[in-house]
Amino acid sequence: MGRSLNQQILLFAPVRPQMPPSNAIDHRQIGFPVRTYVWCVALPIVFGAAIYIWFRDSNILVFRLFDALGISLPDRLDPGSLANPIFCSLPDGLWVFAFASWMRLIWGRHWFWCNLPVSLALGSEIGQLFHLDPGTFDVLDVLFYSIGHALSQRWSHE
Repeated sequence: MGRSLNQQILLFAPVRPQMPPSNAIDHRQIGFPVRTYVWCVALPIVFGAAIYIWFRDSNILVFRLFDALGISLPDRLDPGSLANPIFCSLPDGLWVFAFASWMRLIWGRHWFWCNLPVSLALGSEIGQLFHLDPGTFDVLDVLFYSIGHALSQRWSHE
């Protein structure tokens, strides 16, 4: 049996992929890796904030800001004397990790943007060393900034 000309044309016509509904966001279309964003940006920020809220000294600036805004926080926990250095420096390292991962997701391997987060963090720490920036210089902060930056460059792919 012979096929009509229309049937023959349809056999060779390219198949158009089905598009999701217009209100649905498909990260493959916009090139945004949602899973990487959650693991490398959102969760480190949430985890770092939780450490600040539950384990940090209530005399730091962020708690005065919360009091001024009328935000009540849960009671702080005592991590013990051995864990204090880690609980003081880990949130900063997590935030550098999240910021650097975010920059890497946006800019790819662009040198300036990928190194901006660690440069700002280290600049602030050097400013503290020379009393140009409020706070106390801490070698552990520098270590956690460096680790956070290195891990972000390893784990947050384009």
